[in-house]
Amino acid sequence: MSMMKRIIAARPCDGPLYDDWTETDFYLKVCEEHGEVGKAFARLRAAERSEEDKAECMRRWWKLMEECTDNIVALTSFMNRCGCNEDTRQRLMSYVNNHNGRRDDGRRFRKTGDDQDD
Repeated sequence: MSMMKRIIAARPCDGPLYDDWTETDFYLKVCEEHGEVGKAFARLRAAERSEEDKAECMRRWWKLMEECTDNIVALTSFMNRCGCNEDTRQRLMSYVNNHNGRRDDGRRFRKTGDDQDD
């Protein structure tokens, strides 16, 4: 199965390193990671404006995507610490996706090959 077809869920940071972390600590980590996303985005845009070579822009794009993923993990860890386990997170994701799919006359999502039968 290719990586494009396989779903990989964010794994919450819940090991012994975090045993003494409170919900507030996890929330502050979310804020920190969100700030890192903003910085990485600004660095990418700066490289594009200064017409850096494509390889440098790609490195900065990749760094931005890594920071976005770190933010997803931080949010997942926060949710987990607040008592929202993986099963509940999956149910919530399904609910939100379905809800958003119905909003705005279904124009929030592009139709894919899998959606054509709906």
